[in-house]
Amino acid sequence: MNENYPIMENAEAFYFPGNQVGVLVSHGFTGTTQSMHYLGKRIADEGYTVYGPRLTGHGTHYEDMEKATNQDWITDVEASFLICK
Repeated sequence: MNENYPIMENAEAFYFPGNQVGVLVSHGFTGTTQSMHYLGKRIADEGYTVYGPRLTGHGTHYEDMEKATNQDWITDVEASFLICK
């Protein structure tokens, strides 16, 4: 899916490298990674590798959200899981 609008500041996906244990944290519906950044950082401070993806249509403009489907979000989380693996 192509999104038409730029990503809001601080709403990008984040990655904190750490040990061999990966933790995937995901924001909720209509949210952004901003809401998960603090939790992700705290988990990373304990030594874990943490990835927080930005779900399709989130963190840009409502028009991008209108085009996104629940299957897009499932696909995003599944792909992100592979990054943490």
